[in-house]
Amino acid sequence: MRYAHQNNFHGFSLSSESFRRFLGILIFTSYHSLPSEKMYWCTDDDVDIQIVRNCMPKNRYLEIKRFLHFANNDNVANGVPGKDFKIKPLIEKLNENFLKLNVFSKQLSIDEQMVRYYGGHFLKQFIKGKPIRFYGFCYNIELYQGKKDPVEKDLIGVGEKVITSMVYYLENPEDHELY
Repeated sequence: MRYAHQNNFHGFSLSSESFRRFLGILIFTSYHSLPSEKMYWCTDDDVDIQIVRNCMPKNRYLEIKRFLHFANNDNVANGVPGKDFKIKPLIEKLNENFLKLNVFSKQLSIDEQMVRYYGGHFLKQFIKGKPIRFYGFCYNIELYQGKKDPVEKDLIGVGEKVITSMVYYLENPEDHELY
């Protein structure tokens, strides 16, 4: 709500019920795709999506989307934010909650996961032939931000660094088989 107030929209508020409905619409629209986001509220016979229309008015959805921020722009460290500054608090909270669920299997696959995204963004990459599929449970998300500049010569390689950073979060890494 701070972002709305900073932009002179002092009447903006967000209840937990409205936020749950907003997230529900995001989840629904992730697997029921239409050419335009505003079409989910269209009443035409060929695209009538009553569940979305009945859940939340279009203008309210767009208002929440506009003002929903997970980071305070005033808290940019040294005036130079990292590439993930805006969503880092969300990713940290997700990782914290993933760990509360505990890891369900002895066998763990540490691998990159592609996220289907059609918008434009400077972190977006195209990798020809890379499938976009998801299965299993996440216990840690680390956003790829491009190749990191080597600060010093390390004794371990990039692959080992990734594995070491991921198993750091496991309570007993020696109890798991890593793939």
